[in-house]
Amino acid sequence: MGHIPGASCAIVKAYSIFSTRVVRLAMASTRRLAAILAADVAGYSRLMGADEEGTHERLRRHLRDLVDPKIKEHRGRIVKNTGDGILAEFSSVVDAVRCAVEMQRAMADRNAETVEDRRITFRVGINLGDVIAEEDDIYGDGVNVAARLEALAEPGGICISRVVRDQIRDKLPYPFEDKGEQSVKNIARSVRVFALRPEAVAELPTKTVSALVPRRPRIALVTMATAGATAFLIAAIAWWVWPVTRSSQSFPAAVGSAGVSTPPASSALQPAAVPVIPQQQIALWDAVIAGNVTEAIVSIKAGADVNGLDTRREPNGRRPLNWAAIRNDTAMIRALLDAGANINSANRTGFTPLHHAAEAGSKEAAILLITNGANLTLRNMHEQTPEQTATTSHHSEIAELLRQAMTPSK
Repeated sequence: MGHIPGASCAIVKAYSIFSTRVVRLAMASTRRLAAILAADVAGYSRLMGADEEGTHERLRRHLRDLVDPKIKEHRGRIVKNTGDGILAEFSSVVDAVRCAVEMQRAMADRNAETVEDRRITFRVGINLGDVIAEEDDIYGDGVNVAARLEALAEPGGICISRVVRDQIRDKLPYPFEDKGEQSVKNIARSVRVFALRPEAVAELPTKTVSALVPRRPRIALVTMATAGATAFLIAAIAWWVWPVTRSSQSFPAAVGSAGVSTPPASSALQPAAVPVIPQQQIALWDAVIAGNVTEAIVSIKAGADVNGLDTRREPNGRRPLNWAAIRNDTAMIRALLDAGANINSANRTGFTPLHHAAEAGSKEAAILLITNGANLTLRNMHEQTPEQTATTSHHSEIAELLRQAMTPSK
């Protein structure tokens, strides 16, 4: 077969285009859960119309001196600069919200001596959702919702979605107000919005914005380590001295064959070996208890058992899904079920996640577990179904939900 001029070049070019598209497609298919922070400048067009160069320089200075360092300080990543704002992602919802509050509080101070019609004022929206990640951008409904929340925020304020509020409610004390369900552009479902108003941000003391949620300072860790080492040293000395000081005292011998005494049972000074719990398993339990969905997923991917029984705090144990049901943490329940959690897995007393939701009065958790197929008739050690547990715990609304769920549809 004769050589066709230019054929090799054409083949190489076609292969290059095909490879590029395949790589882009592969990158586009990379998904992860992230806390998304979207921010823009309120009234940016007006500011640019009045003083283009001055506005650009002031915005650049705020981004360089405050916004960018704050995002890095809270372990976030700036995805892109949108001209009049930014898009950033965080692995922790708590970090994202804390970053936004500290940023807005600092901006209030920076604007205090600036004429009002020249002030750079940010609006911030934060959402937690699944994103499609590329090298230099992120996409998906999670990002779109964050952008819509930003548009709903007041200048100098912050708006967050319900899932974000659920994650931070027991961890951050900021006074977010429930604004109810809001219809937002290009999002099929309504979004429950919680807002932190500019006035509330301004009332937060500058020096205590971060201190409201302490971060375990290093000196505290050093002190704890020193105390632990001292305790260990004292125990070691006691262990060494004890046999000498007690040698004159005899122990009652156990009766053995041929008059030979059997070895004494393990005492408090010689405890039985305790199985070592993998670090990722402890991390999963702690993440579920704290309500940190991102860290829970990371721990599961690192090898933690999504159904592992946690007996550290409760002798009868709690599995991750049980903890989430008790906390009424629907976001965590969804994440655990997606990761393969057994919806009917019980603790040592026969309490399933639905039993625990019924006992704790966790209505949203109960509804979610029911809709995902939780067994309504399993009985715990008290021979109670979840409906009976709700009744004896005086959660009549949940008991009625369970009765309706057990009633066959006609």
